[in-house]
Amino acid sequence: MLLEHAAVVYLGDYNASNRPEIGYSKGISLLLSNTFMKTRTIERRNILRSSPASICAVAVLLFTLLILPTISIAQGPCGGHGKKVNVTNTGNEFLLVFDQNELPDYIDGNYQDIFIATLDQGANVTVTCKHYPSFTRTFNMTARSSMSFRISDVIDPLMNSDEVVDNTVIHVVSDSSIVCYGMNHKLYTTDAFLALPKNTASTDYRVMSYYNSALNTTGNERESEFSVAAFADNTHVTITPSAQTLGGKAAGTPLSFTLNSGEGVQIQANPPTVLLDLTGSHVTSDQPVVVYGAHVRAEVPVGYQQEMNTTSRNALTEAIPPISAWGDAFVCTNFGPRTSGDLMRIQALNDGTIVKLNGTPRITLNHDQWYDSLILGPIAVETSGPALAGMLAHTSTTLQGTGDPFLAVEPPINQSYNDFTFFTSNDPFFTINGVVIVTEQSGVGKIVMDGTTIPAASFSPVATQLGGLNWSVATVSAAQGAHHITSPNDEAHGFTILAYGFGRVDGYGYTAGSLLKPLRGVFLKPGDNPGIVQSTAKQNVVNIRNILANRVYLDSTQVILDGDAAKLYNARVRENLAMDVSHMEMGEDLSVHIDVTPPLEMPVMATVKCFTHTALWFDLEAGVTRIKLMPASSASVASATQPLSKFSTAYPNPFRSGTTISFSMPQRADVSLKVYDDLGRLVSTLLDQEVAAGPYDIHFEKAELPVGHYIYELKSNALNINERQSIVLAK
Repeated sequence: MLLEHAAVVYLGDYNASNRPEIGYSKGISLLLSNTFMKTRTIERRNILRSSPASICAVAVLLFTLLILPTISIAQGPCGGHGKKVNVTNTGNEFLLVFDQNELPDYIDGNYQDIFIATLDQGANVTVTCKHYPSFTRTFNMTARSSMSFRISDVIDPLMNSDEVVDNTVIHVVSDSSIVCYGMNHKLYTTDAFLALPKNTASTDYRVMSYYNSALNTTGNERESEFSVAAFADNTHVTITPSAQTLGGKAAGTPLSFTLNSGEGVQIQANPPTVLLDLTGSHVTSDQPVVVYGAHVRAEVPVGYQQEMNTTSRNALTEAIPPISAWGDAFVCTNFGPRTSGDLMRIQALNDGTIVKLNGTPRITLNHDQWYDSLILGPIAVETSGPALAGMLAHTSTTLQGTGDPFLAVEPPINQSYNDFTFFTSNDPFFTINGVVIVTEQSGVGKIVMDGTTIPAASFSPVATQLGGLNWSVATVSAAQGAHHITSPNDEAHGFTILAYGFGRVDGYGYTAGSLLKPLRGVFLKPGDNPGIVQSTAKQNVVNIRNILANRVYLDSTQVILDGDAAKLYNARVRENLAMDVSHMEMGEDLSVHIDVTPPLEMPVMATVKCFTHTALWFDLEAGVTRIKLMPASSASVASATQPLSKFSTAYPNPFRSGTTISFSMPQRADVSLKVYDDLGRLVSTLLDQEVAAGPYDIHFEKAELPVGHYIYELKSNALNINERQSIVLAK
């Protein structure tokens, strides 16, 4: 059941006419400083087969494809062997930030807890904080054990600063894999969070938070906020807030910080302004960081007031996954046993993101916009591009009874897993504790929690299929303390979980476990929308950023023109990224140009895709963006004398069964099109004859070829064409 606008709620920032946008917040074009980012604009150059770059690329590929699979990779923090690893919330190193909770001097019932659980091995766990140099705690834990440490009994871990480097960050290190959670509590204002380990950290995030909240009784506000913390020394971080900050920075104005290991920075919205929301703020860095979306004390829905001019609020905190792990399909539901619904927030990464609820298109969002909806019961959510889904529990004074707001990030369905350890609070104040379980239908009746199978009758079906599969949801009560939940299904047919607890005008909730595998390796943004590389608009230019914490290899690009334009024009990326660039390092940016032949006479829309892989992940989704291509007379393009690629890219690439290689001949000539393996051995001759002028699409089937990296070569002696392109056969 979907309940929209069940209360009178303003869901948006003020626009130019000082009127709120209802239903979503207007996204803004954000200018990210490139002061600390490695950037490059590609200059086309001829690549010889024996060039050092090519030799190096082949050597890397040979090692990756031939030698690496034969090495027995020890199971580390990520787990797994070979080309793929399970990237979960288990790890060896964590940074916990306890953001400001209520006011700095509000100390009633104040405590902050750290929860730690081991897996199949024992662990020696050390907890430190740079702000307190003499503070160190070491815990020797046995396999499959758990513990709770009230860190506030020893130090004050709250980060109460704003827009300055702060070393009140809790650093947890273990000699074997553990899971780690935090709880930030003050009287009647609490939230818990899942700490994400270093092996899941990245360099590109978008924040989720909530609106500033008015306190009519005092005239003060409670602020939207978030924090960033660094694992390594000399980490350069650029933060572009989506709303005016407490320190007076305007929305879209970049702030730059240099953080050392165990240091962080907290950003808060300008408190006197109602409806400011830091959701959609950008965080980029040149080394891995963690980001916590938070709120000093939120009222959900914002603006709700009872007749006696009082309301109830609660702190919000949640670790935000990097944009590389965002998904496009989710199952969201409210938290039992409350019966009046809770708020779902869907936040878009790219322009033109269509949001469907139970199969029905509901709204189209642009980058950094979000959509809020009150829901009661399971809802199937689909988005046409990467999105972040969050659940916000409602305040206790909205006829909900026991409980209060919290923020929990809902994992996408393709980030399910089959083995999680989570906790519920030991504080008797929280009289209701539970877990929300989402699973594919084949998992119903198989999931085991603490040794007991959860009955199939506990699950309710979701009305609409997602990914061609049926899904179900269960809300299960949980005793206080640690819990272990498993499924005999493989990870792809596992489950996702949210844990929560409610007390009198208080509550906490968090992502209780998630697979955090990278789903894409690059983020694309059109150059006519100033952002990740340049400060001025550049038409027919696309900016590409590596959003992973490791090297990304560039396989191919594709430009798809809309509608009839595809019949009249041929569009392609001028630069051959696979051969001219080969790869992008962590935090690196580059700009590429889109060329259209014959020259455009009017603007057209197009979709640009960039296909990539890493040494461990060959099945990454393409980075995608929409772009308006302009006629050459109005576009900032390079001279027409620059050489252009004579053939477009293979699509799809990577591929599983087959790929289509497209190229266009300017005149009749001899042509050969051949495919080679990574050792230079001929795999297939697709074409070797004289052909007429015009476009060609040649299909290449995988046959019995092994998974790996291949090269196709297009040659024409008459036209002096000798170009090579990489393609990847994925599993």
